[in-house]
Amino acid sequence: LMRLATTSTTLRQRCKGLAIIAMTLTSFARAQTPNLTGHVQTPAGVPIPGVEVRLDDSDRLSRTDERGAFAFVAAPAGGRRLLLRRIGYLPAALNVHVPEVSDTLSVTMVPVPSALDTVKVTAHLNVLAGIVVDSANRPVSGASVDVMGARSASTTTDSAGWFTFTSVRSGSVVLRIRKAGYTQVTHSLALADWRGLMLRLPPLDRTLSESRRLNASGYGNSRAFAWAETNQRLSERGTRAVIVSREELAPFDDQPLGQAVRNSKSGGLATAGMITAYSDEVCVLLDGRRVIGSTSMDTFRTSEIQFVELYPPGTESSGTVAQAMRGAGCRATRAAGARSREPFYAVIWMRS
Repeated sequence: LMRLATTSTTLRQRCKGLAIIAMTLTSFARAQTPNLTGHVQTPAGVPIPGVEVRLDDSDRLSRTDERGAFAFVAAPAGGRRLLLRRIGYLPAALNVHVPEVSDTLSVTMVPVPSALDTVKVTAHLNVLAGIVVDSANRPVSGASVDVMGARSASTTTDSAGWFTFTSVRSGSVVLRIRKAGYTQVTHSLALADWRGLMLRLPPLDRTLSESRRLNASGYGNSRAFAWAETNQRLSERGTRAVIVSREELAPFDDQPLGQAVRNSKSGGLATAGMITAYSDEVCVLLDGRRVIGSTSMDTFRTSEIQFVELYPPGTESSGTVAQAMRGAGCRATRAAGARSREPFYAVIWMRS
């Protein structure tokens, strides 16, 4: 009996030891499992090997394999930014929310156009270039590409769908892309370096009436007027008024818009210290023309938003929003430490 008891105790100890080892191995395996993966490709869908993928501008980096795939193990949770570089291609960037393990996380890098071979790097000025394609990834020539704002600029895509801007300042950038017969598209990004983009311009339904086709492609009177006012607003925008781009919002797509804006870097600065007797209500103008009035930005889904213009009290210099919101009953808001008691304006733009 004593031998059986001793044997039983020994077995229990061994089983306990094996269980600890198994738990340790499981924990180790989990620790080695990538929690941030994706792949990099050309506009034609060809995998790009040897791309340096850097996490949050830190020393953490990965390189794509022959399949264009990259992976990070134990990447810090939360909103992260990926910076991608490879000789012969324009840099790319992607904002994600970790953990992100998905075959659909994809980054397109565009080759450096030959026209940039003689362009010299100028302090605080960036190259923004790319290719415009249709829904079948075919190049769209003759499309207008406009940079909206203080240093507005326009160009037209060439026969291969290429466009290039060589003097874009760092900061939030809003692009408008349009061509008759295609749905107008807007794209917003936080520019801090040279950048390459692939932008998709979907063809319009040919059964639409001429007036609807004209409006959907961005050439209708109401659309043109809204964008003219938007360009004026962005041109006169001061330092306290900000644009929260799609790139900044992307890591917070699972959150309501108000929360996502507050969690973003630029949006958090604009909304900090906002004092109002009406919770988090702001005065909303949708797509630059549709009056919503006083409401919470949390009523909008972040994943459906392209970008947001934020104007704390007294910062909307152009007066275009105040004019549009006249009679909407927007409530006054006061920023901490400020004397101004005016509405906090938010111009929210939906994704196309």
